[in-house]
Amino acid sequence: MGERKQGEAVNVAGRVIDSAREFIFRNWKDIRILLLGLFFGAILGAVFLQEGGRPLWDSPTATPTQPATSSPMPTYTTLPPLPTFTALPSHTPFPTHTSLPTYTPPPTATPTDTATATDTPTNTPTSTVTPSSTATFTPYPTYTALPSHTPLPTHTALPTYTPPPTATPTFTPIPPRAISSSIRAESKLITAQMDLAHADVSVRNPESRACAYSAKHVAKGVIEAGIELSAIDEDNIQYHFIGNYYTLRVPAPALSSCRIEYFRQYEQRGGGTAFCFANNWQEMSDIGRHLSMKAFVQDALENGILEKAERQATIVLGDLVRELTGSNVHIEYEEAPEEAIIPSSCKLDPPSGWEKDSEEGWKRSS
Repeated sequence: MGERKQGEAVNVAGRVIDSAREFIFRNWKDIRILLLGLFFGAILGAVFLQEGGRPLWDSPTATPTQPATSSPMPTYTTLPPLPTFTALPSHTPFPTHTSLPTYTPPPTATPTDTATATDTPTNTPTSTVTPSSTATFTPYPTYTALPSHTPLPTHTALPTYTPPPTATPTFTPIPPRAISSSIRAESKLITAQMDLAHADVSVRNPESRACAYSAKHVAKGVIEAGIELSAIDEDNIQYHFIGNYYTLRVPAPALSSCRIEYFRQYEQRGGGTAFCFANNWQEMSDIGRHLSMKAFVQDALENGILEKAERQATIVLGDLVRELTGSNVHIEYEEAPEEAIIPSSCKLDPPSGWEKDSEEGWKRSS
């Protein structure tokens, strides 16, 4: 019953709401005009009160700020016409309310009979259900267990690899005695050579004006310089463990040998009279050889043959020691004498009985 009353109340409320909406929609124009009239009337009343400084009717009670005597109304000023009223757009009506259907409660179930324990069935089954077929049961095949799993053999870890110890090379230096023996086997090291030539080597014999004679010669010679290695012993060689190098101290470069490879007397002048001694042109050639060799040695020294020999010796000896020992080598040279040592092969004495005179000529001394 409660659900039925609730449905009727909902239906009544819906009908009331629909009636209110329909009234507002039908009378909306009149309600809008009434509201506009009230709005403009309130505006006009407020204007009159503000211009007169008093209310619209006389007050029977005077106040200090509002005397009881009335004052004439101010001259009425015609108000401008109201603006033309523009109608509002047509109202779109609300959709028609559809009433909810009337709630109809379900019918109450009423039992029609009552069973008792003494009731006896009035009918007896007259048919017997006979199975049309008999199902034959087929048993599942006998389960055969899988063969037992044979576990894998236990893994045996490989032994830990132990690297062999790193071999530390032990360097054994070559004894200085072995090095000095190899160097002394070279005996003498020739590292520089100069080929020189001179022409017009003049020899003059100014014995007297009538017996004077002279000759001219042309010569070519070779000057060699190097280092004497036979004097090097093990005391001149020192090995330095820090740095792995050898120090080799050797004699200073010097002239090694000199020779004249070509010499010719090409001009003879003077002498040969009956009052003069016989002209000795061979001795004049010997003097020319002496002068040529002396000039060759001087030219070689001035042109730096010893310095050239030292540079070459550093290269040759360094390669020799490195090949023997596998280590670097530092070459040191002994201090050279102020005057170069001239070997005997670089000295050609003039013939005996001749000497140089003051006039840059040669004359017989006896």
